[in-house]
Amino acid sequence: MKDSNQTLIIDFSLEKILVSVDSVVRKTQVSTEDFFKKPKQAHQDLKQELKSYGISSAKIIFSLPIRYITYQVIPLPDEAPQDEKLNLMSIELDRVNFINLFSCERLSVTERMVAGERICDYLLVAPQKAVRLNCQSFLKKTNSKLYKFVANYNLFKPERDSEIISAFLHSSNMEIVFWSYSFPIAISNLSSTNDPANDLNRFLDIYQNDLENKSLSIENIDIYGTNLGEYSFSNLTHKLTLREDYENFLMENLPSASSFHDITKKVKLPSEPFRWDLPNVIHLFAVIFLVFSLLLGLFATLQNMSLDQKYLVFQNEVTQYERQIAEKKRIKQEISDLEKEREFYYSITRRRAPWDLILKELSKLTPKGLWIERFSAARNNLVMIGKAEKVNEVSGFAVNLSHSSKYFSEVLLSGSRDYSDGLVYKEFQITARLKAPEPAPLPVN
Repeated sequence: MKDSNQTLIIDFSLEKILVSVDSVVRKTQVSTEDFFKKPKQAHQDLKQELKSYGISSAKIIFSLPIRYITYQVIPLPDEAPQDEKLNLMSIELDRVNFINLFSCERLSVTERMVAGERICDYLLVAPQKAVRLNCQSFLKKTNSKLYKFVANYNLFKPERDSEIISAFLHSSNMEIVFWSYSFPIAISNLSSTNDPANDLNRFLDIYQNDLENKSLSIENIDIYGTNLGEYSFSNLTHKLTLREDYENFLMENLPSASSFHDITKKVKLPSEPFRWDLPNVIHLFAVIFLVFSLLLGLFATLQNMSLDQKYLVFQNEVTQYERQIAEKKRIKQEISDLEKEREFYYSITRRRAPWDLILKELSKLTPKGLWIERFSAARNNLVMIGKAEKVNEVSGFAVNLSHSSKYFSEVLLSGSRDYSDGLVYKEFQITARLKAPEPAPLPVN
């Protein structure tokens, strides 16, 4: 029986879980979906199957496909100090889906000038919370240790320097990575419409403006899946490579996942450290002066105990005045520092969209027989997916957004189809762009 120092890779890309030990990859009988949705029985079944391979406990690497990963791209000013970047990242971070355990990758190929400022994107990746908890539960059940979590899309990193899309077609979803010179600059997990070409066009519609702003273009689309010949890709204008060897590719290359970086590396967002700028230096010298004055006063008092009481009173008054002066300088400096900090945070809020007003307006413009089920925003691009009782309610909603909203522009009804779960609805997808928000005024003191 193999000991607990053995490294075991568990991958959840396929319908059945893959495991790899000593570069030997096996497909188990345990369902990936059951591992997360019916964990009690599935964990026990996987434990028993691993025992049949001679594995009772191990150091485990969990290899996660995109559908089990949380990801976010945050643009940051390239020339800002590191502590300021961390503060900005903390403000933009989606704290509902992220805790302080994630990997952060600088996407060098997205460097660009925006309003005279050099900007670069940073990709944040972490396991979804429920996925991480299920994996930790399995570790306890098998008395194993966590080695790391990795993103298995890195198995498909292109070897050539160009801009390529890797798309992985599954029965209920399509996972997509847009690579630019081996950097994963856009990641997406789309629900499948059983039309891969349409799903890819949805992805391209969402990211097209973003790609143009970063001067990026797509040279090739690699599509991985089974029975790809059953689908039509005639409405895709890009060069296509259809690969039906997805499973074989995974099984051949899965052992290399042990070299990927850990996507649960602890990232701290510290408070701003002490800066050696003029105001802080003045503040430091004021404190030193205060301490020196106190020591000097104490020394003078000890040396002149023989002097008369009047001199002692005079010396005490001098010390008190020195304290008051130093305290006044300290308070003035604190006021100055707080004003700068306030201006820094207001400068950020002036650039942010007024979401409270946007959502109120969206509620007013939504017809009674229509509801929005999913709402996502990336920079100034919005995607709204929902259902309606009648098709004219969908078109009316799009017209309302286009002509009656002061926050939305370029409104496009990009998809509509019938949907039934006992009652017949119209399922739709609308894309739009946010208009530039008016700067928020600073508060009056």
